[in-house]
Amino acid sequence: MSTEKVYEVTSVDLRISKSKPPVVQVKASGTVRTGGWKNGRLDVVVYVMPPTDGIQDLTFVADKPSGIVPEVITPIQSQELDLGKVPDWMRGVRVIAETNKVEEMF
Repeated sequence: MSTEKVYEVTSVDLRISKSKPPVVQVKASGTVRTGGWKNGRLDVVVYVMPPTDGIQDLTFVADKPSGIVPEVITPIQSQELDLGKVPDWMRGVRVIAETNKVEEMF
């Protein structure tokens, strides 16, 4: 199985815990082009320097099916991603798919 971006992001659920220090958790929903996709997840983009816009990029990917699958747009969800402690520079997240991206701010 190869890993590829999902077709579209439809929503992003961003939660910040009330713990000290606060912790960020993210989950996304979207669609894929066919049935049979598995293991939806968010991959963190690693930066050399923090982004100037204060938004952490996450790529929404899943494992593409092999073989015969239904040719129908199918919903998919990512596993919940725990980003850990909120860095001082972070103001939100941007989830990127093949055809769009969705930003969610704190």
